[in-house]
Amino acid sequence: MDTILALAPQPIKMTSPGAYLQMTFTKILKHRVLHADETPISMLSPGKGKTQRAYLWTYCPGAFEPMKAVVYDFAESRAGEHARAFLDPWRGHLVCDDFAGYKQLFAQGVTEVGCLAHYPERGFIRRPMLAATFL
Repeated sequence: MDTILALAPQPIKMTSPGAYLQMTFTKILKHRVLHADETPISMLSPGKGKTQRAYLWTYCPGAFEPMKAVVYDFAESRAGEHARAFLDPWRGHLVCDDFAGYKQLFAQGVTEVGCLAHYPERGFIRRPMLAATFL
């Protein structure tokens, strides 16, 4: 599993990139809430001279957490096994879209938190909220 780390905006002092990556990954998994998404990228197929679709899976704590880090995990497919392998044994609240690849995580005890950016995609109609609804 190839993993890249993007860290902003603090300077870092590393003894080795691998050790720092493992430390950051361990710290991210201590958060109760994580955000995850998978993004398609083009990858040059070795020996074929053609590109194929691969994915960067991203994992990060919430925007209001003191730790500002994103871990990118490269995978040649969008199979949910990549998210399961990366997050295991973490059990918390996962903010993500409704991609079926995350469903096995939810069956194993991870709590699904839907992404509001994808809310209209599920066939719901946006309606203005009335203040009286919350009284």
